[in-house]
Amino acid sequence: MKRFRLTTSVLLAVTLFGSSVSSASISNSTNVPKPPSRKISVPIRKDSSIHREKFGAFITKNAKILAAGGDPKASGTDKEVLRNLHNTVYFGEMAIGTPPQKFNVIFDTGSSDLWVPSKFSGQCFSNRCYDSAKSSTYKENGRRMDVSYGSGSMTGFLSEDTVQIGKHDIITKQVFGEATDFQGNQNNFDGILGLAFPSLSAYMTPVFVTGQQQGLFEHNAFSFYFTKNEGDGSEIILGGWNEDIVKSEDMVDWVPLSEAQYWKFNFDGFTINGQRITASSAIADTGTSFIVGPTADVDAIGRALNAQYYSQERIYVVEESRISSLPNITLSINGKDYSISSKQYIPMVVGGVGLVGIQGSDLDFWILGDIFLSNYYTIFHVGKEAVGLVDLPASMITLPSTPAPATGIPTGPPGTHKPNGAASVSWSSSVLFVAFSIAFIQLPS
Repeated sequence: MKRFRLTTSVLLAVTLFGSSVSSASISNSTNVPKPPSRKISVPIRKDSSIHREKFGAFITKNAKILAAGGDPKASGTDKEVLRNLHNTVYFGEMAIGTPPQKFNVIFDTGSSDLWVPSKFSGQCFSNRCYDSAKSSTYKENGRRMDVSYGSGSMTGFLSEDTVQIGKHDIITKQVFGEATDFQGNQNNFDGILGLAFPSLSAYMTPVFVTGQQQGLFEHNAFSFYFTKNEGDGSEIILGGWNEDIVKSEDMVDWVPLSEAQYWKFNFDGFTINGQRITASSAIADTGTSFIVGPTADVDAIGRALNAQYYSQERIYVVEESRISSLPNITLSINGKDYSISSKQYIPMVVGGVGLVGIQGSDLDFWILGDIFLSNYYTIFHVGKEAVGLVDLPASMITLPSTPAPATGIPTGPPGTHKPNGAASVSWSSSVLFVAFSIAFIQLPS
């Protein structure tokens, strides 16, 4: 999650929506000896099923409008439900204090702060809250902390304590935020652990950097593997990478950063159906579901796919029957081409309609989110100031599972739209209103 000064309509994965609890294990021992430098593997979990259920309920509620060719407008409760639909939250377990108090946190390369709910928040009925009185290693700081997000905000104060990641690995004297007020829906995750560079934070040294300074990690790097399907199977490794996948650094395509704040690098652009769409830069962001970029360029991709556009939601959709025949999209990064298929860039199909996982924004750079990153093993190397991309073994490349369509939806051809030069499409299903998101992108102050 990035601190922002501008709100726009893009789909961002790190949203204040909940998911189910990670299965990572943390020791309750209070006096654990510090291990030598090492790698720490933390299981992370994906779960967006609740969003699909809400989307299905919305479609059912508006079935008559859809069947008549209408375009239902989200408002009130429905708008809030649909705001961050199908956003992906990857999170795992860590702890703060002595003895350790456990929290589920989002591991986000688009921010640098660590914060969890405070016992003073008044919201501990739905979230686990940090209680400084229960920690023998707590140290008061007290400085005010304010962070704004597109779907809410966090207000609180700074404290200092030990942070535990994995079973035995202790980071000492870590400054973090105690959130006394936070807006948004956090059902099953508690806070955020940022993994961007120190210059992005106005409040603290990021947890990974502190751990590296204390000699905790084998390598000054961390890495992600994302499964596209629900539940367990994803992983973050702090202090290195999975050597069963990355058997040699010769396998890694290192992309040097152009800016060590976000994980930002030079990006040459896309090729689709022989058409070249140029770009200048991109960031690799584990907190973003989609590929996000300048609206005019995304519109060009939409036209190349002959996709249907919805201006209010700023999304492109295609008929399910056409997905297998759509062209690959090739991204050119640091002199190498990376190609993704239609089944990889269309993450969700409901009622015969597929959502294109590329969305326009007011940005002048691109965000390569999980639509792209989940096709590669990704290394974020702080020491090299580079992102490393590794081709996954065929056995580890998963395609998104398609949820069952919502029930009670009548069929019939609704009206068609063709703004921005996108082609008019005759649909075989009434499920045309795919209101997946009115979300946000956060820009640096």
